[in-house]
Amino acid sequence: MTLRVVADKGSRPTSLRNQPRTVRYVRIRTNTATAEPTTTKTATTTAKTTSTTKTTTITAETTITTTPNSDGLNRSEVERLVHRFVNRERTERALDPLVFDTELRKIVRSHSEDMATRGYFSHASPEGENFADRYERSGYTCRAPTGDGSYLTGGENIAQTWYDTAVTTDGGTVRHTTERELARGIVNQWMNSQGHRENVLTPAWRNDGIGIYVAEKGKVYATQNFC
Repeated sequence: MTLRVVADKGSRPTSLRNQPRTVRYVRIRTNTATAEPTTTKTATTTAKTTSTTKTTTITAETTITTTPNSDGLNRSEVERLVHRFVNRERTERALDPLVFDTELRKIVRSHSEDMATRGYFSHASPEGENFADRYERSGYTCRAPTGDGSYLTGGENIAQTWYDTAVTTDGGTVRHTTERELARGIVNQWMNSQGHRENVLTPAWRNDGIGIYVAEKGKVYATQNFC
């Protein structure tokens, strides 16, 4: 089995359309009990823009509808739990909890599904569309003031893991068999990677959206967007 962590951190671009810089870290573990490698992956990116104009924070409703899926996994429940665990990480460090943003959820669900159905794992689609382009295409505007005269225009974490399949991590072999275990595992992936952790713990964020998609054989794609 293998564990791959991919970190993608924006370099304070002046335009939302700037492509993020990618740095890859690879760690390999083997397990002779399985013939097919099982991987978990994560990636993150942010964008920051200087502004002298008044900025506002977008908020959204916090009600999250949960609907069972044909594979037995309630993806909406996983999204709700990822959001809850992210807020736990923030509040334990005296940071404000995030509001669950249903508009962002539409954007991230689409990206998770696109990655799964077209077989790639990246902030950018095969056509080069990144999270900022997806915000623009959806009519979503983000201005998260940082308190220093600038504002954040958005951020993104992505992860790939497995449901009901043994996965080898730095902490040992785990098997996510419930929505709660899967959600906790996804947040652990992000918190154990510096770039993703920084995104989760950025004080300026006020909202987030979580999108989960489960492909064949329990392969899970997760996307988190911030504002």
